[in-house]
Amino acid sequence: MVSHLLLGALAIGIPYAVLGQSFSLPFRKVQTHGQTVLPPTKTHHRGVAQIGEIDEEGFWFTNFTVGASNELVMLVDTGSCDVYLNPGLYEPSKNSVNENDNFTITFETTNPDGSGTLTIDGPIYKDVVSLDNTLLSIAQMPLGVVTVPLSPPTFPNDGLVGFSGVSQSAINSSSWFQHLCEEGQLQECRFGIAYQTDDTGMQYFGYVDEERFEGPLSVSPVPSEGEWSTYMDVAYDGEVLLKDQLMWTDSGTTVMFGPLEGVQAFFDAAGIQSVLHPSTTADVPTTLDGYFSCSNPPTLGFGIPSISNASAASRDPHSPVSHMSTIFNVLPSQLVQNSTGDNCTASIHGTDEWPFWLIGQVFFQGKYIDHNHDDETMGFAELRSP
Repeated sequence: MVSHLLLGALAIGIPYAVLGQSFSLPFRKVQTHGQTVLPPTKTHHRGVAQIGEIDEEGFWFTNFTVGASNELVMLVDTGSCDVYLNPGLYEPSKNSVNENDNFTITFETTNPDGSGTLTIDGPIYKDVVSLDNTLLSIAQMPLGVVTVPLSPPTFPNDGLVGFSGVSQSAINSSSWFQHLCEEGQLQECRFGIAYQTDDTGMQYFGYVDEERFEGPLSVSPVPSEGEWSTYMDVAYDGEVLLKDQLMWTDSGTTVMFGPLEGVQAFFDAAGIQSVLHPSTTADVPTTLDGYFSCSNPPTLGFGIPSISNASAASRDPHSPVSHMSTIFNVLPSQLVQNSTGDNCTASIHGTDEWPFWLIGQVFFQGKYIDHNHDDETMGFAELRSP
């Protein structure tokens, strides 16, 4: 979710109303927690931790305890801020506090294909929220308990934990991750995500696991109140097409979106057949889809940091930003949203709904992405081969 959407939502006068960026409707719900097997979790010592995550239908999950409800399978979303539980799952702990207030939030990109919106609301509580099998726990974390709609369940599995900045909050609270930082529970105020292509991944808290990736992190600045976004260049086959493009990364969005003109420029350079779908009503954006031969996928990459930011950093000896831009390509398998025979639909789409690039987790595959709140940077690197 982004700040200009937040301002637009507040302008209509709904208390704590936010127009969000991420999320998924419940196409499949795990009926018992025993059906969800997470990778091993390891806590090194106080201040750092790593946890396993799994991929289901393009979204990533791990286990949390919320109130007295334990072993919950919660969606990890870097595109929103708050903690939400599906209807009927919240069991208050003895320290639960009813805030006697309600939230309202509208999520976009709610379907695995990037379409859809969903509005939810319900009461706000404060209660314990803990990452299972670690020492990381907030005793009085604001959280939203979804009561509308009651059915179907709002999120796949049990709920959502957001990791974005406070500007994305619908309950006027910083994220669970930021609360850890504020309470001094993390050695460093940062977290990393490493998603592999076998539906397993890891998330790291308080440190960078340099053994997981090749070479140094390519570090890029995060604009003020822009967690988690940065400026990048768009490249085709290793050659930069567009410079200084604002990119929002979002693990709660599966596919990728860009402005109509920018996506069309990539489609034209790559020889991708494009189909424009003009807006038919005020609330339906114009979109652009692309089609290519599955046997000859194009190479889409993002230069991080942007050449402009890298150049500026090279003149500042104190800047944590990398002095050179590195192009990170979307894996060919992840550029395919679906296919019929040798005809593939691209997982990147054009839209006139927002002026920036929304980069979902198809880009995350095979990469380590560091989210550094202290330095206000994001770092990117290629994962080592298993």
